[in-house]
Amino acid sequence: MQSTIDHLIQKYWDGESSLEEERQLKDYFNSGSVDDAHKSLIPMFRYYKSESKLTTDFVPDLSFTNESKPKVRYLIPKIMAVAASLLLLLTVTYNQLDVSDTSYNNKYTEVENPDEALAIAVEALGFLGTKYKKGTAPVSKGLKNLEKTDVFNFTKK
Repeated sequence: MQSTIDHLIQKYWDGESSLEEERQLKDYFNSGSVDDAHKSLIPMFRYYKSESKLTTDFVPDLSFTNESKPKVRYLIPKIMAVAASLLLLLTVTYNQLDVSDTSYNNKYTEVENPDEALAIAVEALGFLGTKYKKGTAPVSKGLKNLEKTDVFNFTKK
């Protein structure tokens, strides 16, 4: 009997016992004749017995599980969002990959006459020079103010 109970306890701890074997263990530990080697397990099986006798009058409200929501109503906004995203993606891609002849002609001028090319280059460099002066004026003013503060000593004394 001792080896049978030890074998059932081992199967119980391994999680391999059947319901019938667990019932045998409960009967054994709830009987008055328990071997001294197994006395430490008596409170656990008595606890299981007392907890199995507890009852409650609580009935959960499961009425919300029977409601069926129309799923079509939620499907339309999702389809619209996906369509808008795809339209935006296609528009950006089309504008980025537009390499037609008109965009090339609007950016560059091809000149056959060298004198005319020189005149265009001088005009472009003059325009660039005025923009350069306009852009560097605040920087040079800031450098003059920085020299006045004498924070950075530019001349070695």
